Amino acid sequence: MKAFQLTAKKKIALKLLAVITVVLVIYIINIQTNQPDNLPANYMECLKNPEITENYIGLWKSHWHEENKAWLYPAKQYAIYAVVALACLSAWVAASEAKFLNYKLKFACRDSFLIEYYLEECYMSKKIINVVAAAIEKDGKIFCAQRPEGKSLGGYWEFPGGKLEERESPEEALIREIHEELNSQIEIISFVNEASYDYDFGTVVMKTFHARLVSGNLDLLEHQDSAWLEPNRLKTLNWAPVDRPAVELLSK
Repeated sequence: MKAFQLTAKKKIALKLLAVITVVLVIYIINIQTNQPDNLPANYMECLKNPEITENYIGLWKSHWHEENKAWLYPAKQYAIYAVVALACLSAWVAASEAKFLNYKLKFACRDSFLIEYYLEECYMSKKIINVVAAAIEKDGKIFCAQRPEGKSLGGYWEFPGGKLEERESPEEALIREIHEELNSQIEIISFVNEASYDYDFGTVVMKTFHARLVSGNLDLLEHQDSAWLEPNRLKTLNWAPVDRPAVELLSK
């Protein structure tokens, strides 16, 4: 089962929906506890046509509720529908990848004062892609690989690696990816950093590890070019955006 990606903006949206739901539930409980004990089946019709009594003489339990029953009870019915709709909307917000930009919520108070709440991107629409990468070092130089033209991010340089599979640790994924992409074996030495970048196709979250080559020749099975560079020369290449924070750390 896929876990929900609850971003900070998603959490804001869910909290806002929860607050509105709580207010409506409090309203429903208030009306329910103050309405007459035995409402006739056609109570709504009785409200619209006061001449229809059918011997019903029940009174609301507070004077204010009795005076405003013409709108309080119908509003309670709509509030129940709204709570159900908000519950469905909350589930959809948590699970969906849709996007809302500059969404404006307006609340009109009884004294006509208008409160406007702007929700700038209530939650991120882009798919979260978790990947790993290896900064493979040999003889004081670091291996760099260039993505092939015609593919996503073609021409950019990167540290080789790939996506995590289900139930796979970052280290396991990285060893597997290097074997698949470069037909080589590596040993992971240490963790470098974690970085993220919003591409058009999704948000890439990448963990980079410092590694050493154990066996193999780092064959270019999926890249168009490669280079071994000293750390202080890494910035001479045009790196993919998500790789740049690791390049910055490794080049120091």
